[in-house]
Amino acid sequence: YDPVYGARPLKRFMQRKLETTIAKTLLGGDFAEGDTMAVRVKDDELVIEKIS
Repeated sequence: YDPVYGARPLKRFMQRKLETTIAKTLLGGDFAEGDTMAVRVKDDELVIEKIS
């Protein structure tokens, strides 16, 4: 949190981190069209899991 900018820097960081993680997962071929994902934090890292 930044007193001048509020939560905007945190929001941008989370967006970049989440978008990058999802993009790498999709490009890796781990998911097919129509799959549902769950995002979790494990060992301080974002983990994408398929929900069956």
